[in-house]
Amino acid sequence: MKTNEEESILLVPEDQEVFELTIESNTIYPTEMLRADGGDNPNKLKFKGPSISGEQTKKFKLFRVHNQLNADEANKSLAVYGAPALGQWREAFKKKYPRPDGKGPIAFTGSEWLDPYRRRAYPFLLDGSTAWYSGFRWFDHGINISWRIAFEIK
Repeated sequence: MKTNEEESILLVPEDQEVFELTIESNTIYPTEMLRADGGDNPNKLKFKGPSISGEQTKKFKLFRVHNQLNADEANKSLAVYGAPALGQWREAFKKKYPRPDGKGPIAFTGSEWLDPYRRRAYPFLLDGSTAWYSGFRWFDHGINISWRIAFEIK
């Protein structure tokens, strides 16, 4: 039998289902995302932007793409629907949907972090058994059908 807490946890939206996320005024800082992910050296990646400031509520969908060479190509293939979700939306998503659904990782490819070699990275969520694992992935890595990309819809 489910507890009241378990019943109140929202289920992760299905692919292409509209959902809303809210960021409260300046509560999610791009530089703190690295530290929260438990990186051994949060200064390895520098935030390039763009960022979110102030309180905002936006509508999103999760999309899958077939075998793209990299995140830029995946973003281009989905541009007709809107814009890739900025990286800070990852934290709002994790807060609203704390339990993963086992249906694959979710990429937030609208913001960039750079390493000392100028390689670009974006934040993502990987579904663990009871909680999300969050991290950063290189833009030049391929994206296949197992990945979902969060897009802010028009």
